Amino acid sequence: MKIYILIPRLDNNGPVKGAIALANGLRKKKLDVTLMPLYHTSKSKSIDNVSLDLTQHQFFLEKIREFKKIIKNRIKSEKVVIISYCFQPDLLVLLSGFSRIAISSLRGNLVKNYFADYGFIGKIMAVVHYWVSSRHAFCVVLNKTMLHSMRFYKASPVIIENFIDEPEIKYQEIQNKVKKFIFIGALSKRKAVLELVDCALELKKKDIKFKLDILGDGPEKQKVVDRIKINSLEKNINIVGHVDNPIDYLKSSDIFILPSHSEGTSRASMEALYCGLPCIMRDVDSNSELISSSKQGILCLNKKEIIDAMEYYSKRQLKRECLLSEPFRQNIGVDKYLILINKIL
Repeated sequence: MKIYILIPRLDNNGPVKGAIALANGLRKKKLDVTLMPLYHTSKSKSIDNVSLDLTQHQFFLEKIREFKKIIKNRIKSEKVVIISYCFQPDLLVLLSGFSRIAISSLRGNLVKNYFADYGFIGKIMAVVHYWVSSRHAFCVVLNKTMLHSMRFYKASPVIIENFIDEPEIKYQEIQNKVKKFIFIGALSKRKAVLELVDCALELKKKDIKFKLDILGDGPEKQKVVDRIKINSLEKNINIVGHVDNPIDYLKSSDIFILPSHSEGTSRASMEALYCGLPCIMRDVDSNSELISSSKQGILCLNKKEIIDAMEYYSKRQLKRECLLSEPFRQNIGVDKYLILINKIL
């Protein structure tokens, strides 16, 4: 059996990290898996089992023709299953005629996400994407909210919760004299980073000692920098920028914070929980499924509750242990994908 996992490009976006986590999990079970990006990046050469066949072609129609040739040749000798992540890979599979042996993996609330990025036309794009994904043999969603979003389509989506690669971690106690908060994500309106700066200002007004690392980049970066300077928060907030692997930052921090207004199932929060950090998150989408106990963190409805949660954790001693629970573990998610793969075969 051969498994191809299609992605837009090898970068550090959440869906791509999800694809890599799935590929690595399947390989642990001795399966033949190849990642196939549509577009080339410098990172493509740094990961094993990556096919650059589609990246050699500039136009989408050329990529379709090349993909059809690859799959037809492979099917002659063995069974093939395709798993596609994001709109262009989903569309390529559909137009190539291989939807019957394919799984579409949707990674967020498409209507909310596309609307945040593209405005009203984003809602139309979301409808198109949902329809394209529904043509696949199976459509995987991350949570019940996403399942509800597909109720109008001729598809029976399957929930497979998000999961991460799980490196070995020694859960050593961190003795930070000042509590260290950490945010990881795009600096965008949807992620509400400006609100996070406002929350930090309120903590400063209460004379609470804290540090906040902001890992990420995006269109709101300059606004974030300006608001930090205007409120004289330079000693409290450090904008780190984009980081390929944030695990080391997480291991040296105390609390993860994500005030996003919309999330699929945040990979950054799962990485934080895996590293033993409780999470402060807005109570949206599937966050309530990820944070199901007080040990794992606090869900907030508004800015005031986020401030209260930050103040609470700034005064509390924390024990370092893995907080990521079932069903968000890698081996469980991979096994669920295997059930669908075997049904296709």
